Amino acid sequence: MASAAVRFSVVADARDLHRVFAVRAIVFIEEQACPFDEEFDEYDQIESSAVHILGSVDHAGGSEPVASGRIRLMQGGQPPERTAKLERLAIRPGWRAGGAGHRLLTFMIHTARSHGCTRFILHAQSHLTGFYESHGFVVNGPHFVEAGIDHAPMIWRPHNSAND
Repeated sequence: MASAAVRFSVVADARDLHRVFAVRAIVFIEEQACPFDEEFDEYDQIESSAVHILGSVDHAGGSEPVASGRIRLMQGGQPPERTAKLERLAIRPGWRAGGAGHRLLTFMIHTARSHGCTRFILHAQSHLTGFYESHGFVVNGPHFVEAGIDHAPMIWRPHNSAND
């Protein structure tokens, strides 16, 4: 499966939001055994302040959801700046090779910038910190456990970014 065929878009309706939830259920609930009540929260509403991202692949019968992400838009930082918390990045197993994760993260950063964000944070699964570091993120606090998985808080440092 070629990741170059993955098309990313901002979710604008309930149908695409359900497609995002399908990807997250496959990756987080099924594959990583995250409890349902920890995976879905108040930011999973079409009316919420979060921006949801869908990655899909077109084929003869329609399109298949294969990737997702969520951007929470927040105020914060010194001086006050718009912050994007990048969350719930997920790629279905058959679509992880070939750069789909890099393209998803880049799309999310550009989308957050279009909403006025200049600061980017995330909670990376610890085994993926190298992936995020390749995009200019650095660990900025102690590791912690979330949904039974070791995580590290990370922040984007633009002077370190080679791929963005």
